[in-house]
Amino acid sequence: MAFPSLAFLVFFAVVLAGYYLTPRPVRWVWLLAASLWFYLSAGIQTLPLLAVSVCSTYAAARYMDRINRELEEWQAAHKADASREERKARRAAAQKRKRLALGLALLADLGLLAVIKYTGFALDNLGRLLTGLGLTLTPPEVNWALPLGLSFYTFT
Repeated sequence: MAFPSLAFLVFFAVVLAGYYLTPRPVRWVWLLAASLWFYLSAGIQTLPLLAVSVCSTYAAARYMDRINRELEEWQAAHKADASREERKARRAAAQKRKRLALGLALLADLGLLAVIKYTGFALDNLGRLLTGLGLTLTPPEVNWALPLGLSFYTFT
């Protein structure tokens, strides 16, 4: 579905009307469904890539939230008997675990984006290099289906 098309204009109008007709607590469900429909209009081959990116980010966020809740519960339970150093050590350990989760999510998202966007470019240049060196090996041609807005989503 191209942006400058009647189909997109109708889609946008339906999504906008549905957004305002949907109760506030579940608007996110409506927007999620509309977003998936929009992405799937480009073809189902982009869905696994989008799913990996969204699920890795969501899992990391949920894990970091759980770490925060566990730290808050520990602090509430040990407010009187924990030393300042012990509280500081717990916060530092929680921060380290959250940074690891964030790093893994970024690695997954940025790695996926790099593979999708630059594999074809790298293989094309490798083929040119091999041809320039007089070798007859030609790497396979790769044309990945890039989900619309994956770069925007990843960097946001």
